[in-house]
Amino acid sequence: MSVKTIKTYSQWSESRKDLSEFLQIGDIVDEEIVDFCLNVLPPKTWNNSIIQIGEAVDFVEGKQTYSTLKNTSDGWIWAGTCHKGQTENKVNELNYTF
Repeated sequence: MSVKTIKTYSQWSESRKDLSEFLQIGDIVDEEIVDFCLNVLPPKTWNNSIIQIGEAVDFVEGKQTYSTLKNTSDGWIWAGTCHKGQTENKVNELNYTF
């Protein structure tokens, strides 16, 4: 059984990278990153299973996409850039900053 690594806000701050560069899809994040995603802007989507930062990142398939965390049995994980209310990544190369 492998131990899952949690990416932390502190590591992100020290990396001096954009959040989208620091996180890979499937990365588990700590509560400070979750809090950041909730508080940087009013969330677009926020419930027990999904958090989406309130500002659209891109348009894919004619719909806006949002930076997304999803809640799993392992904790909150980075889902990428997804349509409103969804957790399937829609943007492969991200060119935005937080």
